[in-house]
Amino acid sequence: GAVHMPKYITITGNIVDNSKHGYEIIQIKAQDVIIANNLFQNNVGSRDGLKIEATSVNIVVNDNHLHNISGNGILCYGSGVSINDNQIIDVSQSGNGNGYGIILSNGAQNVTVMGNYIRYTNSLIKFHTAIIEAGTANYNKITFNNGVAGSGGIITKIGANSVVGFNAGFVTENSGNAVIPNGQTSIAVNHGLWGTPNRIIVSCTTADTSGVYAGGPSS
Repeated sequence: GAVHMPKYITITGNIVDNSKHGYEIIQIKAQDVIIANNLFQNNVGSRDGLKIEATSVNIVVNDNHLHNISGNGILCYGSGVSINDNQIIDVSQSGNGNGYGIILSNGAQNVTVMGNYIRYTNSLIKFHTAIIEAGTANYNKITFNNGVAGSGGIITKIGANSVVGFNAGFVTENSGNAVIPNGQTSIAVNHGLWGTPNRIIVSCTTADTSGVYAGGPSS
């Protein structure tokens, strides 16, 4: 017979402290789920704080606190997921440094990651990366987050169609001024971005702007 996916679930206002069962604190394999205003802490015997499986659709993860987690803070394989305004502190506490604050893994698409606060308090036990796309993750939007760099940096973008912008400490937009000295026809300008820019705007202040162009952006 047909297998029906659980739907319309709300998980809110819970405290899970000192979990040691060896699995994720919460594992979601459902549709139309809200997970909000929960506290998950001191769960060093569990793996990830929250795992969203690949078949999950329309999941909202907002305003949760995850503190002192053995593995990843939030691991997402699902689509149509919103991961917003969560506080994630001291993940990857198993000691191997391979965990992530938020990881969008194989199949994760149309996921919004916005306004999350990701930190570690012990420099000897860092996570790898605050927010990362991995595998076939694509079409995601990672904006306005506040994370610090782990051993692998702040953000890793994989998806060619994903959008990353306006995250603290991870420069994706920049501006500045440069002067071409007399007798020269070009000048190299350091953009200071995390990667090669895909859009450049040049405004000239000289009266003669003929033949002015930007070319050759590099990392």
